[in-house]
Amino acid sequence: MEIKYIWRSKLRPGTCWFLAVRYIGLAATLAMIPYHFMVLDHESCSKLQWMREIIIVAQELLIEVTLALRVLAMYSFNRWIFSGFATGICTLTGISLWAMIAYGKRTDLLVAPGLSGCHAAYSHSAALRPAAIWEVVLACDILVFVLTVRRAHQRRRMPHYSGSLMARMETDGTMYFGMIVLANFGNVLSFYVGDILTVGLLSWFTTNLSITLLCRLMLNLHEAAAVGMSDTTTDGGDITVSIRFTAPRAGEEE
Repeated sequence: MEIKYIWRSKLRPGTCWFLAVRYIGLAATLAMIPYHFMVLDHESCSKLQWMREIIIVAQELLIEVTLALRVLAMYSFNRWIFSGFATGICTLTGISLWAMIAYGKRTDLLVAPGLSGCHAAYSHSAALRPAAIWEVVLACDILVFVLTVRRAHQRRRMPHYSGSLMARMETDGTMYFGMIVLANFGNVLSFYVGDILTVGLLSWFTTNLSITLLCRLMLNLHEAAAVGMSDTTTDGGDITVSIRFTAPRAGEEE
């Protein structure tokens, strides 16, 4: 699907955004291979730990902006929804910068001869710092999920609606957003119930899962657009682009 709808298509803003999400995530994973698998000294692990936190925050900001754009399109870029997401993303950025600058280099690292990879150890008090970052992420993801479910329910009352609520939620990406919420919720819990080695254990998994699901959703939208481009009406010959179902016409929401 990526070759068909991305690499063989013209370079558009949506295509560029997909490539950014897809390959920034892939490059970040490759960059972190030494952190997880190589035998390193304490100084090298400390530098990689700092880089890892920066990469995770950068990826999460990209994910949240992508989620916000998706929901804003569904609500015709409603200014109140835009304000809510802008506040959440600014809060996430502020807390992340504060956490990395104030506490970023205070993490204890476990390094021993023959021990592969770098292992961060958080005390209960130290774990509250990264937990705050993920709690803001979770709040934004829950907002995305709730707004998407609400929009899917509203569409059931429209005259042209067809299919079940579950089918509409799958089309709108609600299922993907629900999985992202569950993954983030599990990660937040790990900061409160985990021991010094399992705190935040799901952070990297959650970030990569979110990127994977978003890429799948964007490919589905590109496929819908390609199908719509091949369909024309018999009376006027207007092209119907299916991807535009995410941006309802003015006044359609209520």
